[in-house]
Amino acid sequence: MVETLFSEKCLCHLEKISMRARDEQNELLFRILDKNKDTVFGKKYGFSDIASFEEYQKRIPYTDYSDYEDLIEREIAGERGVFTSEPPFFFCISSGSLGKSKFFPLTMTDARLQHIYWDGAIRAIIRRDLKQYSEEELFGNIFLMCDTFLTNMPDGAINGVRSGVSARMQYSDNTYPFELYYAPKEVLFPEELIDMQYVKFRFALAQKDITAIHANFVHKTVAALRYLTSHWELFLSDIESGNVDPSFGINEKWTAYVKEHLPPDPERAAQLRAFSGPDLASGLIKKIWPEVKYLRLSDGMQFHPFSKQLESYSGGIPLYPLVFAASEGVFCIAQGVGKKDSYIMLPDACFFEFIPEENENANTLPLWELEKGKRYELVVTTVSGLYRYRMSDIIEVVGFLGTTPLISAIYRKGQCINLAGENMNAVQFENAIGMLFGDQELFTKGYCVAGNCKINPPCYCVFIEGELSFPEDAQKAMDDAFKQSCPDYKVARDNGRIGQAQVIRLMPGSFEEFECSFSSREGKRSEQTKPLKILQTKEQISFFEGKELNKRSYGAS
Repeated sequence: MVETLFSEKCLCHLEKISMRARDEQNELLFRILDKNKDTVFGKKYGFSDIASFEEYQKRIPYTDYSDYEDLIEREIAGERGVFTSEPPFFFCISSGSLGKSKFFPLTMTDARLQHIYWDGAIRAIIRRDLKQYSEEELFGNIFLMCDTFLTNMPDGAINGVRSGVSARMQYSDNTYPFELYYAPKEVLFPEELIDMQYVKFRFALAQKDITAIHANFVHKTVAALRYLTSHWELFLSDIESGNVDPSFGINEKWTAYVKEHLPPDPERAAQLRAFSGPDLASGLIKKIWPEVKYLRLSDGMQFHPFSKQLESYSGGIPLYPLVFAASEGVFCIAQGVGKKDSYIMLPDACFFEFIPEENENANTLPLWELEKGKRYELVVTTVSGLYRYRMSDIIEVVGFLGTTPLISAIYRKGQCINLAGENMNAVQFENAIGMLFGDQELFTKGYCVAGNCKINPPCYCVFIEGELSFPEDAQKAMDDAFKQSCPDYKVARDNGRIGQAQVIRLMPGSFEEFECSFSSREGKRSEQTKPLKILQTKEQISFFEGKELNKRSYGAS
């Protein structure tokens, strides 16, 4: 009852402020400036003298992570009052599309805003959109696929990924609602950074009455379900016997834990064995857990084709597409169940500015001057101490809730390939892949593209893994798809500035090996890595070049 009242208040708050977005934004900006005028950053840029949005634009330059790196090191070392007068209580580890992980100090004010929207308003939206079900049927036994590790900075301050902030805060306060979840707290909050996939599935498979699945990203969820289906018979054997097969590579501690908490269950193994066969994956979630009412995870245009694959696994279970957010801040939550690519901006969570996509030299626009159908680059000022921070995310305004924009995340500016001025972005690349393979995208394990500048003229090199039938002339077919998807690519091809695309088929397991290898080497958290689409470094390109299957086997398979 307490959770219900809290969530309803949170949704009412969002609906109220969505009607007065301009006032909320102005109040937030000047609250941030006034509160932090005596910080190192505030004194440097004269926060106390700024009296208008236009003056803020002129006084503060755009920033990116390099502008904060040294100052963040001072925060990590214990110095206070660097960005905000409010001390950080959490260090957020970024997913970082490129390079090593980054740390962002995060204040309690920021964490509480996240709790209001991610835990409160989202819960109320799900209840509103699935009103035919009771509270118990929606939230009674949730399978939490994502991990929240109990990790810390060297001085003891807690750290982790943005999605785990609220849970860590509740865990520290002894207010986390363990009774709503499928497994003991040791499984929900591991103390060590290890792969918990097997353990989580063992606890979830033991139960028929899972009511919902909560996860982070759609591609991670699809990968987890692939893991389950590829080890299906071993899982059933372990459930039946109460053992842990050594081939799973589970350490002694967790092997003992699973055996202690999950005794042999031949009856459940027999129930699950009835689903074995060539069509196991189709509707898998509904087969295993018939009481699941919805899925809650981040989905959208940037995760295509994993969305299609999840639909196949889910058997038509409704999806709430969660949030548009980043380590840097909480920006939006999804408008409703089944409403993918329509996110409500949160006027009191960040101060937002927008650079028109067609003219990045133009002055930024405030939230209240956006137009439906237009695309913009997102710039944020956060309550945790980022000022006019360029996110490099391109969003499109798809509508309004009151006076607050509804947006769709389109692509990241850094995720483009440009050999001759064509600037093909990730969406255009995705569209070309869709043209080439159509429904076969359901069977792709991954694909990415890089520029091959070792030849003249340079060309695109597409790496693909999956059980696919390639066109007889895959090179030409890929090239034609690129021409249709990106007009500037066609111009560059017609002018001879770009050569015909190459297509390289990859060995099975290449993308999984890449993610494991590069996550550990670059210090990234495996639970928050995102799909790689456009290769940016020599090391990334070299990895995939070394995974070519049968050396230029482009023909039909």
